[in-house]
Amino acid sequence: MDIVDLTQIRFEHEDNLILKSRKKAERESALFCEDCGIRIPDQRRKYVLGVRTCVSCQSVRERDNAQDF
Repeated sequence: MDIVDLTQIRFEHEDNLILKSRKKAERESALFCEDCGIRIPDQRRKYVLGVRTCVSCQSVRERDNAQDF
């Protein structure tokens, strides 16, 4: 695997993240976090369309995703 292959994989991953984000924004925001079950604050639900997790759990997801690379 060379640098071109790795770049292609990264672009595909970023494209998938964009598509997931768009699909998520089309959904109604959740009242409770999918991961821990606490209530998602109304202000977060208002400004992050389609939100499914609280700030803490989203941070964990993003950190875990960053470690994949």
